[in-house]
Amino acid sequence: MPMTKVHKSVNKKEEQTIQEILTSLERVAHQTKRFRTISIAELRKQLGVKDKPSDQKKAILERLDLVSCFVDIVQQAFQTENLDQWARENQFKTAKNLERLVSEGILIEAKELMEQLHWTRQALSKARKAKRVFSVEIKGHNFYPSFFSDPRYERKHLEAVSRVLGDLPGTSRLQFMLTPKASLDSLTPLEALAKGKVTEVKVAAEGFVGR
Repeated sequence: MPMTKVHKSVNKKEEQTIQEILTSLERVAHQTKRFRTISIAELRKQLGVKDKPSDQKKAILERLDLVSCFVDIVQQAFQTENLDQWARENQFKTAKNLERLVSEGILIEAKELMEQLHWTRQALSKARKAKRVFSVEIKGHNFYPSFFSDPRYERKHLEAVSRVLGDLPGTSRLQFMLTPKASLDSLTPLEALAKGKVTEVKVAAEGFVGR
């Protein structure tokens, strides 16, 4: 059998499986609406957490983690498609949106970042090479996310996540940091870091890089 036919068959089967999962999620979402206001204590009681053996608890958590990862990937797929189309169809609009982030103080010039962190240009260059910080290019100039100098976040945590994001373009890394994620309880990675969820954010970053 030709390889192309095998490839098409596999893709069709995978597509069917994905649609089945999405249909199941739709039913689950409808059923879970009534549990939004339930207390943790009552939920633990209904789940029988206290009486469940540890291996059963572990199995449930593993399944929930798999579902969470799938939801996260689907979100990224839709977001990526929107961003790719946005960039392809209108690069000028993309630049304008980045300029808006500058006007809102989300992106700042290198000089301002260095002043706030008390860094020399050499220190900034070293941090960039080590992938501890990243920049976004706008009209030939590099701008840096202001959250690197925001006291609400531990800089060492931000730098650790930045290293995980590695060689991704600055715009992609910025997108990751500012986009709510299902695996982080619908928080953005920045919000999650502010709550001390460093490990969870790093895992989400690894998934983002490997998508």
